[in-house]
Amino acid sequence: MEPETDIRYCVSAYFDLMGFSSHLEVGNDLRTNIGKEAINRLRNLEKVMQLIKDEKAALPDFYPHFNIQRINDALILVMDLPSNLTPNKGKIKKNTLDHEDLKDIIDEDGLTEEEVYEKYHKLISKYASDLIKFIGLCARIHLYINEVESANFSPGVKTTISSGFRYNFINQNNEPDYLSANFSFSNAYLAQEKIKGTGFFIDNSLIQILCANKFCQNLFRRAVFIPQEHLFDPLKEYKDILFTDNEYKESVLIEVMHFRKIYVYREINSLILSYFQIVVQLESGLSENPKKTKKGIYASIRRNITDKAKLDEVRKSPLNGLGLLVPSLGSEITLAEYVEIIITGDSNSYNERKEAQRFKNIVTSKPPKNKKSSK
Repeated sequence: MEPETDIRYCVSAYFDLMGFSSHLEVGNDLRTNIGKEAINRLRNLEKVMQLIKDEKAALPDFYPHFNIQRINDALILVMDLPSNLTPNKGKIKKNTLDHEDLKDIIDEDGLTEEEVYEKYHKLISKYASDLIKFIGLCARIHLYINEVESANFSPGVKTTISSGFRYNFINQNNEPDYLSANFSFSNAYLAQEKIKGTGFFIDNSLIQILCANKFCQNLFRRAVFIPQEHLFDPLKEYKDILFTDNEYKESVLIEVMHFRKIYVYREINSLILSYFQIVVQLESGLSENPKKTKKGIYASIRRNITDKAKLDEVRKSPLNGLGLLVPSLGSEITLAEYVEIIITGDSNSYNERKEAQRFKNIVTSKPPKNKKSSK
């Protein structure tokens, strides 16, 4: 029997380019223009990998440890989760933390029931800190690929994220093979085949873990509302007859059978979940700047969206109050500078970097050639 240390509980994200096989069928000769466009779609996935590599090297605190690779028209990310979150045997999700984790909370005297649960949720949130960053990164990848695909009139990407166990398989090069005997990868792959449409779909058991963090839970309460194209209705009055706002519809739970077990997925608004990659830094900044709790994004994601009035308000405009959108991959402004702007209202590092670049451009620019005077 294999030692349990070789069995890892993990999460896999599967990014699948929609319509790629059909693309190849139509342009079955790669020398044609259609064939070349198909190859360009693969190159865009390679570009994503390079952008992630560069950003991770520059901003390691915003990234967890994970594996990333491309297989044909799919991008796959795999990350091991801490053993504290491992489900009990025979289960697909964690029902409660182990006694060793709870011992310090249980033994602490004088705590009210509310204080006990607050410490309990903070402990789960601590164990899930890398998962929070991972989901935020996946949301940004999904948004970036769709942006590039849309610019090239391509169908876009479907993303499925699932949990499961994997065997820590070491290949002949003495390197970990993250996809062999990896059931989270198998689950994510099977889910993308069975779930219809493009979108960003997450295993509901992962959502449950992430909601131990109050920031994340309030973001999820916004992110379950998916934008839908509003169909023109002649019975309604429109300020601009040619413009109709998006409507938002609450996503539904989708059951998928994996290896005789039922997994549940939910479509999530990736634009809102992109904030997850900066949640840890926002919480840190909040502790240093408590007055910020009543302003901007802090006010929007700290308040509990539970009563009907607030829920109706969020349903109409889930992005309202969140402020600037999180920088996309390859953006001019970095995640660190973005967090700095949220916390302080400005970014000295961004301003200094832009000024240094401006000075460099002046120094390195070639002087204009003297024009010969006309006789």
